[in-house]
Amino acid sequence: MSSYHNGPGYTIKGLELDLKYDSEYVFGGLAATIIKGKRKGSPRNIWQENGTWLRDIPPRELTATIGFNIPRYKFSLGWQSKMVRKQTVRTDPKAGALSYPLTPGYSVHNIFMVYQPYGDKGPKINFTIDNLFNKNYSPYLSEKVPAPGKDIRLSVSYQF
Repeated sequence: MSSYHNGPGYTIKGLELDLKYDSEYVFGGLAATIIKGKRKGSPRNIWQENGTWLRDIPPRELTATIGFNIPRYKFSLGWQSKMVRKQTVRTDPKAGALSYPLTPGYSVHNIFMVYQPYGDKGPKINFTIDNLFNKNYSPYLSEKVPAPGKDIRLSVSYQF
């Protein structure tokens, strides 16, 4: 049974802030996302008069990145932390199976490295470790399906 409806009166508001800094030796960034959504009706009754909050609105999220460059060797190394607040979406309590389960908050840390020994022309080596601490968590809208564990990737590309 599909639970997607083109219901009346959807209102979604959001704010995204993204700050970045990059110099010859140091770089960093901070990004924050806040989204809210409300509608007339509920998942079980789209003509209900009093409104409910949308169930598939992501929780607040903050991502921080910091790293350094060694220009002489064309090498960069960085750390990224993604912090997601627990979901606090209020929805129709009688909607039952039509509502997604709420997810607790979590934070995931990643490291990355880029090495380009010959600059823009030539090989580029990328190395990343996502979910560095092998955190067991379920992202929002995953219906409690866990996210992948530690993910280690190495890639070599060549531009000519």
